[in-house]
Amino acid sequence: MNLQTEQSVRDWLASLDPFEGIAIHCGQSDEEIPSDEPLITVACEDINTPAATLYIATLRIIVSSPSVIEGSLDSHRSLVASLRSTLADAEDMAEFFPIGITCAGASVNTWNESQGGDRWLSQVNMTLGLVES
Repeated sequence: MNLQTEQSVRDWLASLDPFEGIAIHCGQSDEEIPSDEPLITVACEDINTPAATLYIATLRIIVSSPSVIEGSLDSHRSLVASLRSTLADAEDMAEFFPIGITCAGASVNTWNESQGGDRWLSQVNMTLGLVES
């Protein structure tokens, strides 16, 4: 279910105007990571099952932009602002989950900002409530 969750969130983000043209990868992906452009990575590392058909998914969305390109910090900040506003109203994300899995809710837990490896990094940690039917 981890990969399905990653793919559903990736597809939802890719459908939104602020992320048009931005590479969006799943954490469990063998796709090549671009080094000279912004990248969004969706990673679902843990899913707990507190009840028979109820799942609690721990999700990270990482925005990464090259820091060595002039103006990239402003571009990165704009992309992160778009992600913040998108996650504040994430109700339509549920439409992107496959039949049989319902996203019953999403909660943003923390945001982290850093710079490393010649990239600006912003990470949001979230919890998703999923129900299997």
